[in-house]
Amino acid sequence: LICLDGNGTAGIDGETFLARGGFIAILRGAAPARMSAGPPGLRWLMLHWPEAALQSLGPLRDGLDRTRMLYGRASVGLAWRISDELRVNDPLAPYAVDIMANGIALALTRGARSHPGIAPLARRARRLIEQAGYGGVSIANVARELGCTAEHVSRVFRRAYGLTPSRFVMWRRIEEAKALLLRSSRSVGDIAADLGFSDGSHFSRHFRGWTGVSPGRFRALQRLGR
Repeated sequence: LICLDGNGTAGIDGETFLARGGFIAILRGAAPARMSAGPPGLRWLMLHWPEAALQSLGPLRDGLDRTRMLYGRASVGLAWRISDELRVNDPLAPYAVDIMANGIALALTRGARSHPGIAPLARRARRLIEQAGYGGVSIANVARELGCTAEHVSRVFRRAYGLTPSRFVMWRRIEEAKALLLRSSRSVGDIAADLGFSDGSHFSRHFRGWTGVSPGRFRALQRLGR
């Protein structure tokens, strides 16, 4: 699965990731996956290699052989081109899609060999950040706890989750805000206070930046089923 654009979340193998342009989920077997989109929606491209096709890839199959998540570059560029080819009424389009899909397999294999998965350091940093709650924790304190520099933690964390630690904290707050807006009738101001925002205006500014709509508009759209 390759996210072309939009904003939302992806819950895969018990872990939650930000779904935005560039997010790639490689799913092998029956890995549980759940996607949710914000009001603008998410646009995905799904590529499937049957076992025979994987065998034909030879060493290029390495990047597709296990479940993992990453934020891609070269692979996403090729995915955009596949998306364009799918709109072309041309007898050569299927060949173009096949070539580009195998190009994505190549890019993922190179990525798997360079960055084999979510680094344990990133997982430990995420655990510390989540334990600190919505008030957040300074990256300097996280780095001290992990015995490395703040710059190294930020670099490894961003490679794993597509966000800096501070942006990750804000994303978690916005995701919780979305859940509270949907499952309760509490005021925007009360929700903002619960999540550590200085006031409703501060909360609304950040919420709009992440979702493209105000908290009130988000609630109304979701209740209309749009």
